[in-house]
Amino acid sequence: MRIYLLQRRDGSVNCDEYDAFVVLAPDEDTARFIATDHGDEGGVWDDPKRVFCDYIGDMKAGNTLPQVVLGSFNAG
Repeated sequence: MRIYLLQRRDGSVNCDEYDAFVVLAPDEDTARFIATDHGDEGGVWDDPKRVFCDYIGDMKAGNTLPQVVLGSFNAG
């Protein structure tokens, strides 16, 4: 399983929105889908023009289910 960091690049993150996720997923498309399913910002996480999706490493052991590991939420 791969580890991805997804970060909003548009700088227009409002209160009560996520600005980043760390996701375990087999590929970038799945990572974007998981982030979209977890957040409620609409389709922003599927849009490469609005969200960076960087592969940052591999999960070597432990839980290998696709999931959000960490979310950065801007509470308002």
